[in-house]
Amino acid sequence: MHLITNLLAAAAVLSYTASAMTPLEAMSLYPSCAQKCMMEFVPKSVCKLTDVDCLCNNGPLNDNLAVCVHHGCTISDALSTLLAAAPPTPDYG
Repeated sequence: MHLITNLLAAAAVLSYTASAMTPLEAMSLYPSCAQKCMMEFVPKSVCKLTDVDCLCNNGPLNDNLAVCVHHGCTISDALSTLLAAAPPTPDYG
């Protein structure tokens, strides 16, 4: 579960960094339940939305996100969140 929360915590930042999206555009890639979790807990943390290291390593934030996703998302939405959070695969072609 800790891997899930790390991915979720950094997902918006990684997505918009890799594709020149704004943080809000990147968040739109996630199910509404995950968006609600991020909008609730990231601003309450000491992390800025653009600080990937902080988002990935902030234990209390990750714990709060894990509980929120567990209680607020369906299994399907949690899996969609993981897929959206996965880093892009290299283009070998």
